Amino acid sequence: MPLAITQKTDEELVAEIFDMLDRWDARLNGHQNQKREHTRVPFRSQILIQFPDLADFEHVSEDDAQLRVWARNLSPAGVCFLHRGSIESRKIVVCLDPDGDSQHQYLAKIVRERRLQDDFREYGAVFLQRLAR
Repeated sequence: MPLAITQKTDEELVAEIFDMLDRWDARLNGHQNQKREHTRVPFRSQILIQFPDLADFEHVSEDDAQLRVWARNLSPAGVCFLHRGSIESRKIVVCLDPDGDSQHQYLAKIVRERRLQDDFREYGAVFLQRLAR
């Protein structure tokens, strides 16, 4: 009897990728120069990324002007997150609590992108300013 092939959900793949990245970080700890001024802390949650440049166009729906992504870690200076596929825009708005009161929104710039497995990419974004809501 042939084995059934099951596809993993995005959540399962993200958990595997987080584990892989954590192992890489542990292995490279102290062996790599970091430009960071602030300590990163784990922040495993879905966050909302919005594209302010797209929101001004009438033909762009709200769904096309935003994405839910998986945050990996957070510092006072920025956020690291995973997304399946490429993000073309470098200017984004990051909402750290999309299901909450949306008080934690920041204008940010994507400064780093790294290809991972299964078309996932890791992005690093630096916060430019906190947005008042």
